[in-house]
Amino acid sequence: MIYGLIVIYNKACKDSNSVKDFQKYNPNTPLIIYDNSTKGFHNKEYCENNGFIYFTKNRNVGISKAYNYVIDNMHFKVDDYLIILDDDTHITREYFNEVKAAVKNYKYDVILPIVRANNKIISPYNFYMNCRSKMIKKRQDLIKSKISGINSGMVINTQLFNKIKYNENLFLDYVDYDFMRRVHKINGVIHVLNSQIDQEFQYFNYDRKNINGAIFRFKIDLHDYKVLCKETGEAWFFYIHAIKFTLKQLIRYRSGKFIGAFFESII
Repeated sequence: MIYGLIVIYNKACKDSNSVKDFQKYNPNTPLIIYDNSTKGFHNKEYCENNGFIYFTKNRNVGISKAYNYVIDNMHFKVDDYLIILDDDTHITREYFNEVKAAVKNYKYDVILPIVRANNKIISPYNFYMNCRSKMIKKRQDLIKSKISGINSGMVINTQLFNKIKYNENLFLDYVDYDFMRRVHKINGVIHVLNSQIDQEFQYFNYDRKNINGAIFRFKIDLHDYKVLCKETGEAWFFYIHAIKFTLKQLIRYRSGKFIGAFFESII
């Protein structure tokens, strides 16, 4: 059986692109909602009324813990597959049809679609060194031994969770990068679809008026990348990333608050 999983954060389920497209194009597939919202959006009632499976801890536990909670509590069976989607992804009927064909006829551990944002391919991509990535311009640029991809649109053979799970030291960012790194370590079989889906990728959009929100995300990024670099043996590269990212945010938002957040992250 195929299941869908969408983690919602401070949004009503009815407003999620992924939820709406899932209902439209694949209404008979069970949909799991993990609600990380810190405010009330009546999501539990919405899920109950629509026959969705609903989980929450009534706080934001982060992406990795949300995924692992679902894995531990769903008790998936052999031949079950899990489609993971961000709450702001646009998916298509072609995507669902290709996923169904792939899980029916083959035994893949991970299946990845082509994901585009702002007219660029953001997934899949190639690993570069241990904690870096290299974007591609076309599918043919992928290197089999280095393929990685973002969570949204990823399809996982649930038997894989008997070998690896998500790194709960990572709160939000690089969770998918780390997961795919673990897949490669156990020689998991990865398949790339022809289908394309669209992601409203937040790093391509920013609001200069929302400095506090930008600082919050900035701190999460630096925390998680520091963890990733340390675990991959390239702790030194974190400082290069942190400096470059700080300068980029200073230019974008014209706020010195990012300098304070930078020093907090390197202590």
